[in-house]
Amino acid sequence: MVFGSVADMPRKTNGATVRVVREALGITLTSLAARAQVSKSYLSDVETGVCQPSPVIIKRLAAELGVAVDAITYPVPEPVESVAS
Repeated sequence: MVFGSVADMPRKTNGATVRVVREALGITLTSLAARAQVSKSYLSDVETGVCQPSPVIIKRLAAELGVAVDAITYPVPEPVESVAS
């Protein structure tokens, strides 16, 4: 698949950034989990990189933290298939 720009690429959550922003805002893990409608253990797994949330959850987390989705995610290019000569 070819992407027109970095903005078109699939994105992964940077869990460490979620944690840093959450802590800087003084929001507890329990509070953010409740506000984003996920379990505390799930949010902990997101912050530690154990799992990647769905786009819906990413949007909820960003909204509850008051940041853009781009602030807590990064683009992930798909591998380019080599063409045999």
